[in-house]
Amino acid sequence: MSKPTIFERVAADKPDEHLFLSQRHGIMAAIDTYPRMPLQCVVAPTVNDANVEGHFNRLPSGMRQKMHEVADTLGEKVLACCTSGQRPITHIEGFGVADHPHIVVFAAERGQGADLYTGANLGPVAVQHTLEVMRFTLEEATELEARLDQIH
Repeated sequence: MSKPTIFERVAADKPDEHLFLSQRHGIMAAIDTYPRMPLQCVVAPTVNDANVEGHFNRLPSGMRQKMHEVADTLGEKVLACCTSGQRPITHIEGFGVADHPHIVVFAAERGQGADLYTGANLGPVAVQHTLEVMRFTLEEATELEARLDQIH
C-alpha cells in the first residue's frame, strides 16, 4: 500500500482546512496553510498515487474539467475580495507537489505572480482570513456539486 499524498492527508485529517470537499466527485478545495499570496487556495483530487509523479494533463478529462470548475468558482470568490489593484490568478501545478497535480488560486497585483515561489510566508493571520472569506456556504457547495454532476 502506498503512503497517502499530502492532499489525501488534508482531505482526511484536516477538515478545518477545507473550503469545499466533494467525496462524490473526489475533489477538494483547501486553504494553503503556508501561503505566499493573499487568499491562496488549492484545488486537487482527493486521491492520487503517491508512487507516481503527478501530471495535470494525465488526469482523466472529467477530473481536469471538475478541477477547473472548482478553481473557477474559487476565482469568483477571490475576485469578490480583491482590492482595486488585484486580480485572481489561477495557476496549474504539476511539479510543486510531485505526487499530486493541483491548481492554485490566489489574489495578486500585476507582476506579483512570481511571489508564489519566492515570497515570504504570509502567516497564520492570512490563513485565518482566507478561511473566513473563502469557505463555501452550504448553498454554494450544493450549487457547485450540481455543476460537477454535469461533467463526465
